[in-house]
Amino acid sequence: MFQQLLHEQTIKNSLEARTFEGAFAELTALLPPLAISSRQKSQILELLLQRELFDSTFVGNSLAIPHCFFGNLPYPVCALGISKKGIAYPSSGNPKLAH
Repeated sequence: MFQQLLHEQTIKNSLEARTFEGAFAELTALLPPLAISSRQKSQILELLLQRELFDSTFVGNSLAIPHCFFGNLPYPVCALGISKKGIAYPSSGNPKLAH
């Protein structure tokens, strides 16, 4: 399934952000511009941030799977980012690093 969702344009193997907020912004910017307007990208980013504050998507072992439901799209979209330096993730009061 992910092979159908991920494309070269939606993968970034060197995220620059050091915070999860910045990483979410970088990932949202990768979403396909022909299918998703700038306004929709802003709405998706806001939903991702709200979702993260509600319950962290950091799953451990340097991995986070940020996600949200956005009903205004005709099909699912996905972006993949890798951070070589790690991203600070608030989890149980202790900052963790996701890569």
